Amino acid sequence: MEFVSKSSTEHSSFFNNDNVNVILALLLTFVLFIPYGVAPWGNGSIFYDAIIYMECGEWQNQGMAMYRDMFDNKGPLWYFYQGFHQSVFGEMGAWVCDMVMTMITMLSIYATSRLLLSSKQSLLVVILSILYLNIFFINSGSFPQVLTMPFVAISVYLFIKRLFRNEVFSLLEVFILGVMFAIVFLTMANNVAPFIAFFFYCVIILAKTGQWKRLSFSLLLALLGIACVLIPLLLSMYKKGNLLDFYEMYIVFNLFGYSADTTILQRLLLMAKISVVAFPMYILWLVFVINTSNRKYCVWISVLFAVTCAFDFLLLGNAHRHFLITCIPVFSLMIALTYNHIKKKKLLAVSLFAAIAVMSFYTIYKRCVSSFSNVDRSHTMAVANYINAHTNEGDFFYTYMVDQSVWRYVHCKPASRFFYQDGVMNYVKSFVDETEKDILEKKPTYIYCSSKDNDRFIKMGYTKCSDCEFANILILKDALDNENLD
Repeated sequence: MEFVSKSSTEHSSFFNNDNVNVILALLLTFVLFIPYGVAPWGNGSIFYDAIIYMECGEWQNQGMAMYRDMFDNKGPLWYFYQGFHQSVFGEMGAWVCDMVMTMITMLSIYATSRLLLSSKQSLLVVILSILYLNIFFINSGSFPQVLTMPFVAISVYLFIKRLFRNEVFSLLEVFILGVMFAIVFLTMANNVAPFIAFFFYCVIILAKTGQWKRLSFSLLLALLGIACVLIPLLLSMYKKGNLLDFYEMYIVFNLFGYSADTTILQRLLLMAKISVVAFPMYILWLVFVINTSNRKYCVWISVLFAVTCAFDFLLLGNAHRHFLITCIPVFSLMIALTYNHIKKKKLLAVSLFAAIAVMSFYTIYKRCVSSFSNVDRSHTMAVANYINAHTNEGDFFYTYMVDQSVWRYVHCKPASRFFYQDGVMNYVKSFVDETEKDILEKKPTYIYCSSKDNDRFIKMGYTKCSDCEFANILILKDALDNENLD
């Protein structure tokens, strides 16, 4: 099968179509972001993870340090990104920057598809990728994968361009891949899976042809690209005093401290449920692999997809639908290859895309309804109003096992860096001990926790508020006594 066979006349005839279809791809991405969870008009459905990400970015802009003052197991670049978009665009920052990053992703998917298909067919692949992206996360809010996805998509384009030409990456591309690997690793470490596949491709091809000097030089250039991102970041954290915290909380914790909440089987079942709209494509991909004479390409692409899914979803301690977002650039490639194989069989091609589209549109309808229906946060807002009325700006406050979106509305600072990831408190004793020590030392006036956890904090000197209608807001006894004395 000839993968790329476009003459110069074909290129010129498609020139205008490319321009038009690129604009259409950007417009469709904009439409995709209308029901986005962090859009200025649609934040009723925003999940509290996205709220915490934005709040951590804002606190970082105010001088707090990630990992030292705020704990999360996401990478440091994710929080620099959060701080950047808030300082430049304010409340609209997440919506604007996430949309731009997704536009870059879709343009990269379009470029990859153009290696195989016409301009209009490539636009169709982009449309299906947008539909699939909607299923994963679009109504929930901002996730780290939205930052890693464009770099994965660009790297997939570079890989496919070289794979179909039976070439290895140029030295400049190796350096760029090193930079992108570092950005992805320092945002969401498990999203680096495609780069691992690219590494093995280069090693195998260069080793088979005996190009050991080229292989050594390529590895050095890749390391140089990684260093260009890593060294400034490490120096910045060293200056802030959170370098050791970064190592302990991002590297050590993610490697050794993250306990499995779900079994491999449960994660496989969830992945199957999420991927149901892609089943027709998977079946045709299997038929394509069996019948094609270009097995080498198919093996590499199948390995790329399998490794990406395994790293992004199966090897983690828990499982959520948005973990598969970075599979979309590889998935779109499989769509393009499959379509290229069956495009002369119009009925089969139309059936493939119709099956994916119908199932996708149903999911999109449900998600748009969810996005524009307001989530009832009246209780959380009432709690925030009470806390703000009884504390000063910058006072310490602590939450446990409740709606963490309250942090977007209170003017307090967390009494412990472990204020957000409630789940890890169940199995990391050192985190529990440190949190209790922080509470005893900083003595936050109020604690907002689930009612079933009241006893834990009552033992630490807290009691229920007599003037408060909320059973799960506790007040420090010392503060209450001082108030009575006054």
